[in-house]
Amino acid sequence: TADVRQWADRWLVLEPSARQRIAEDVLRNPSLAQYALTLLAEEREALLADDDTRRPLHEAVPEHQARLERERLVVLGLAGRALLRAGDAAAAQIYLDSAIADGWNASFFQDLADARFATSDVTGGVEMLARVAVDPNNSASDGASRALALVDSSSWAAQLARARELMITATLADARPRELDRGVELVDGEGNKRDLHDLARGYVTIIAFFWPSCVACDADLGSLEAVRARAPASTRVILVSERPASENDLARLRASGIDSPVMADPSGQGARALHVWGWPSYFVLDQRGTIQFSHTSLEDLPRQVLALAGPPPVVF
Repeated sequence: TADVRQWADRWLVLEPSARQRIAEDVLRNPSLAQYALTLLAEEREALLADDDTRRPLHEAVPEHQARLERERLVVLGLAGRALLRAGDAAAAQIYLDSAIADGWNASFFQDLADARFATSDVTGGVEMLARVAVDPNNSASDGASRALALVDSSSWAAQLARARELMITATLADARPRELDRGVELVDGEGNKRDLHDLARGYVTIIAFFWPSCVACDADLGSLEAVRARAPASTRVILVSERPASENDLARLRASGIDSPVMADPSGQGARALHVWGWPSYFVLDQRGTIQFSHTSLEDLPRQVLALAGPPPVVF
């Protein structure tokens, strides 16, 4: 415990903006829950101060405000987790309820289930277990058995149906539709020019921009392959290299199990149309080729794909 605390203090001196990440890491040690709460209180004050130096150059003010609000909710959730570790389930529930009140924040559903069960709220705890169960990133296998020990199978099925509906609704509420420019051309592996809109039309399409020979990109693209393997059949993944990938680049990707088609954007048309400012960058387009989610995360991709995979809306 003392060593972890010393490591955290030194990291905080070197990188004050990492306060939230430090708190999340030290929470793995329950005896440091109070220390984590102190860090999180400081981070919450910093977020409320709205220091414009926290805004990256590529981020417009409304996007900055939205991101700060998401970060505030994460801080509340982590504070709830810390209180739960410290044994105060009632206070933990208040913070965790606030953290998930706006949108789908799967990071804290299990914590809230534990807090509700600790305060004898069985129905509320089962509701959270259902959210854990339907989230496509969930790898836990004991939630259903835990729930079925408390409620009958029909009640559990109803909770799962409600959780799925909520997940889809909350995910689509975060979409920011933007039309893709016509005439944006990429170059396929045979050197043929292909219209990006035509490639995406008819599929829920994940477009991943990366830089060849970037080791960090390779690791993320490997995770993207796992997302593709779990996605509905109507999903397409297109990897876009900012410069033409060499034979060695392609061989390295294939050796890493990355099988999605690789296209090049030598003219920069694709990067300009999608507003790419760094690598890797992920975008999700619906079946019409409309950009719905920009600069999204690997964690959010599975939900976004599922939300868009239903029948396209009718246009009048």
